[in-house]
Amino acid sequence: MKDLEKKLQTHETIQWLTDIMVDEKRYGTPNPKLIGGAVVDIIEGREPNDFDFEGLSPKSIKELLANGFKFESDTRTATTYVYKDDLGFNIKVQDVKIPKHEFDYTISQATYGLKSKTLDIDEVSFNSKILIPTGYEFNQAMSALYRIPHWKRKGYTLPEITYASLLNSIKKVTFQKS
Repeated sequence: MKDLEKKLQTHETIQWLTDIMVDEKRYGTPNPKLIGGAVVDIIEGREPNDFDFEGLSPKSIKELLANGFKFESDTRTATTYVYKDDLGFNIKVQDVKIPKHEFDYTISQATYGLKSKTLDIDEVSFNSKILIPTGYEFNQAMSALYRIPHWKRKGYTLPEITYASLLNSIKKVTFQKS
């Protein structure tokens, strides 16, 4: 686990974001947490498309804006800020509104605390590259099925029996509504 945490600690963008958002002298002791696919991407050696965070304080967001980030959009699930420079450096930070416990797979719930420098990841899913759904209620099952291609591109698989269970969860609700 320490090796994986080291990959996150030494990642240039993570270091930069930590410098911006974790400054106890200016605004207390926030511990913004990087969550989801960006955590997995970095520890597996890929560059994330975006950096999703939970726990961004208003002061952290103010610091992002003071350091060249611009507001891009606000949706039901996240508020997005983008940084672009003349050299082509481009970074997207999202303040996620959905609690991580509602994410579709246990691997999606991976977190890295910028201040605490600690990683929380489902080691079974990570080490085996197998997707483990977080629930089988209709909305959870639909979301999990929708996200399969995303995780397949990252090398994760969903066992056939799990796929069938997700489909069965949806069928039960669909037949009950008829």
